[in-house]
Amino acid sequence: MRIEEVGEERLEEIIKLDEEVSWEFVDEKVKEELGYEEYAKRHRELFLELLRSPGEQRFFAALDENGDIVGVAWIKIIWDTVNYVKFPYLMDINIKEGYRGRGIGTMLLNAVEEFCKRKGYRKIGLRVESSREDLVNWYKKKGYIVKSLYMEKELK
Repeated sequence: MRIEEVGEERLEEIIKLDEEVSWEFVDEKVKEELGYEEYAKRHRELFLELLRSPGEQRFFAALDENGDIVGVAWIKIIWDTVNYVKFPYLMDINIKEGYRGRGIGTMLLNAVEEFCKRKGYRKIGLRVESSREDLVNWYKKKGYIVKSLYMEKELK
């Protein structure tokens, strides 16, 4: 297993992996309403919209012995609207099913953090669903702390 920075030449593989992994976390109600085909269409549109939005970005991929992508981390440089500085935001870390629990996420996160340090950034941010206690705890073990809360209200 090796970690490499990859460019948009591997974008289709990255989108497909993100689509597959993200589907696991979609609300059951939404899955029923959309179905996989409509979800995949919307996922691709959103992914490409985010990709085209302003800000430098990088993809880091975990490659198996055949060079196939089995995991990916995506960072985007965004503005901190409180302190008025740019900082790297971890858009996603996705690991293909069957490759999880092997330390690939840690390898990807380490590669991202090392890249950000070399670029002179002093912090990195991310969002994780509060319902995913396993991920919240994983990031905490890696030194991440809760700095803000995202809130929402269902409108009826």
